[in-house]
Amino acid sequence: MKLSIIVLASGNSRRFNGNKLLYEIDNKPMYLHTVDKLIDLKKSNENVDEIIFVTKYDKIIDNLKNKDIKVVKNNNSEFGISQSIKLGVSNSSNNTYMFIVCDQPYIKKRNYR
Repeated sequence: MKLSIIVLASGNSRRFNGNKLLYEIDNKPMYLHTVDKLIDLKKSNENVDEIIFVTKYDKIIDNLKNKDIKVVKNNNSEFGISQSIKLGVSNSSNNTYMFIVCDQPYIKKRNYR
């Protein structure tokens, strides 16, 4: 069984007053905490086949170009999280998925296993 990890990162951060995924925590943007843990997980877990990062933010897309991640642009985030889920699943090469949100930087890598 091969697993696709689908990262849901297209929210509007309305209550945050800005793009919370770009907010720096411990000297790096919030989203990179999740990305770095998932890349490490993929390297150490043979069941993780791919990481699919669904976002609407061009700055994040540009920053992920050189990472071992498939990035999918969500041009219709106003339709809600279901749009990100659909994009992630339709861009996956597998039929087993783990959905991750990208705004919880303190989750430990061991909790993703």
